[in-house]
Amino acid sequence: MPPVPRIKRAVVDEGQVYRPAQGIEVIATLEYPSLGSKEEVEAVAIAWTREAVEIVWSWRGEQQADWIEASCVKRRISR
Repeated sequence: MPPVPRIKRAVVDEGQVYRPAQGIEVIATLEYPSLGSKEEVEAVAIAWTREAVEIVWSWRGEQQADWIEASCVKRRISR
């Protein structure tokens, strides 16, 4: 299986992380610096700080967990 494309990740101060009992559904904008592109994906926010959010998202059916900048995450509105 090809490797997961490299996304822009956030640096996290582990001392300030909030981890709720249950994740929150979000839309995350992943940035691919080497490709010069962005992609919106459905994800679950499982932890966050003021500056960064840890998301779980899927790539080719495999779950990935990454820290990205908080500005790249928005709440998913259920209808």
